[in-house]
Amino acid sequence: MRHSEKRGWLWLAASAALVTLMLGVPAHANADTITICVRNGLIVGINTTCNSNATMVSWTGPVGPTGAVGPTGATGAQGAVGPGGAAGVIGMMGIMGPSGAQGPQGEEGPANPISGAGGIIGPTGPTGAQGATGAPGAPGPTGPTGPASTINTEDVVVVAGGTLGLKLGAVAGIQLAPGETDAIAPGNGAQQQGHLQAETFVPIPNNPVDPSAGVLQDFHFAINPGPGGTAGSYSFSVEDLTHPLPGGMTFVCSITQGVTTPGQNGTTSNSCPDANHPGSCTCEDSEQQNPAGHLEIIGVNPGDSIAIIVSATDLTAPVNHVNVRFSMNYIHNDQI
Repeated sequence: MRHSEKRGWLWLAASAALVTLMLGVPAHANADTITICVRNGLIVGINTTCNSNATMVSWTGPVGPTGAVGPTGATGAQGAVGPGGAAGVIGMMGIMGPSGAQGPQGEEGPANPISGAGGIIGPTGPTGAQGATGAPGAPGPTGPTGPASTINTEDVVVVAGGTLGLKLGAVAGIQLAPGETDAIAPGNGAQQQGHLQAETFVPIPNNPVDPSAGVLQDFHFAINPGPGGTAGSYSFSVEDLTHPLPGGMTFVCSITQGVTTPGQNGTTSNSCPDANHPGSCTCEDSEQQNPAGHLEIIGVNPGDSIAIIVSATDLTAPVNHVNVRFSMNYIHNDQI
């Protein structure tokens, strides 16, 4: 009896709560069905499915206005991360950004084992400035002495001179005239009627290695034009002006108009005119012209002054002014 009485009180309380809810709804609110769950006289759920230990009570009534929003409850614990969504569609490529700063140079990679074809050779560049002369290297060792020569050589100097030719000789007044005697020195100098002045001649060259006396030989003389006349003749002699030779002048040869005397080896002792020298007359005494008996003037010292003395053999026969030229060999240290 008491249990039934208790349950009746619970239903009465639930009904009273329900009426209270309905009275709170404004008259202009819309009608709606309200469901509550009651357990032990308490409302344990509204508009929800009731558990088996609760009693569902429902009725239809007006719906009141939405109440004021209550205060925000505390944030609940973060739920587990849901599964990733499907990848979206790839968007369009954006515009290229500006180039970044150049990075440091990387290490050089290994050489390509396959060489490419060589390029075209470029033009030669300008020649660079000459570098400074390097220090001289150390002298090399002296080479071995070569074998002795089997060729007999001589220290020979060619001595030559004359009267400066047709034009200069005429201006200088040193051409040989009929009836005159000329002294002609090596080096193209001459003086009429007498010995040469010191400044006119060139001395015999000196050999500082071997200053011994030497020999004059192989004399060649020529005049241009010929003496003229029917038998005009000139003689040629050699004189040492520094150390006079024994007996004074040494006669060598002569030129006579219209006379030719053959020598040896295709030479002539004298020839006037000379077919090998048109317009000239010549005479010589040389080793080629007379190998066995050619003239050698011995004892001529280096540095001596030598003169060629040219004189008319017949003072009445020559009629032409002539130019004279000569050459001879001086052999150092040859006294044989």
